[in-house]
Amino acid sequence: LVPHFYGLTDITYFDREDSVTGGRIDLAPTISLPFIKPWAYIKPAIGLRQTNYFLTNSQDFDSTISRSVPMVSADAQFFLERRFEMFDAPLMQTLEPRAYYVLMPKVGQSDIPIFDTGLYDFTFLQLFNENRFAGRDRIGDTNQLAVAVTSRFLSLDSGREVFRTSLGQIYFFRDREIALPGTVIQDDSTSEFIGELAASPVESWSARATLQWDPHDKQTEKSALSIRYAPPSGTGLNAAYRPRRHSLYLMNTGD
Repeated sequence: LVPHFYGLTDITYFDREDSVTGGRIDLAPTISLPFIKPWAYIKPAIGLRQTNYFLTNSQDFDSTISRSVPMVSADAQFFLERRFEMFDAPLMQTLEPRAYYVLMPKVGQSDIPIFDTGLYDFTFLQLFNENRFAGRDRIGDTNQLAVAVTSRFLSLDSGREVFRTSLGQIYFFRDREIALPGTVIQDDSTSEFIGELAASPVESWSARATLQWDPHDKQTEKSALSIRYAPPSGTGLNAAYRPRRHSLYLMNTGD
């Protein structure tokens, strides 16, 4: 086991008419201790999100703001496989369970302006994102565990992914009180179920279906079906249908 040190740095200046302007420096140093084997990938990590603002034209905000949010996470993924034949075609099936834990405390952020931040759209990959906000003006407080499983069928002749299915959900152990202005504090104990199906039975053709199901309202929040034709010639054709029930959050304000 060898510790890994890494981090992201973002320096941005925002210039807007008739509104708060200024610079933002965001640092995210992290140390992890990954355990990597052909059958497992386990990565515990601790990190810090340090953000500093230097504002002008800021009647409603201090000219300098500093925010520090520590973070602890653990990502564990396992890989099982079996080989078999179907219609004389050699295939490999995988089973890939995954669990991702994140702990971040509540740090008040209502004194920070919103420059480029919003909520991520909920997708299967979003299960494994430490921050539920896109952008750097809000760092979400949470104590959560994402659990998911993926199974793939791979062609041993071509390496093409013939079929994939995934299912996952997040379990929350406390309310999420950090929110965008005008949005509700999140107090559900679980997220929606998110599922995906993808198939490529023949070369150049693929299809994908996703479903987000709300276990609290017992309704489908959103779904999508897409078909893609991508021949080796380089031309392509895509068609998609995406029904959605409504926007995610309404009214009320968190800190």
